Amino acid sequence: MMDYYGGITKDSKEIDSELIKKFRDRCEEYYIKNIISTLRKDNILKSDYSITGWGIYNCKDICNIIDIRLIASLKKKIKILKFTYCYLHNNYEDIDICQLICTYII
Repeated sequence: MMDYYGGITKDSKEIDSELIKKFRDRCEEYYIKNIISTLRKDNILKSDYSITGWGIYNCKDICNIIDIRLIASLKKKIKILKFTYCYLHNNYEDIDICQLICTYII
């Protein structure tokens, strides 16, 4: 019953380890650590949670946020690859258009 009131907590190292394990197959560890760091700076991810609060509420929300960021990053990288392919296989003479496209992508 002690955890019902938040007496037993999960610290940041345990939370980081759990999140890294969940997303290990989707990207590199350093990238997940970077996302976790950003979430902490933005006060989205706290340094500790009660075990119950983490397991029932917060873990799912944080995982959804990380998933959304990974998908957005992947889409951006796909756009960059597509542009690079088109640029290399076509002789674009107007550099201003290329710069405009790159600015839009990034």
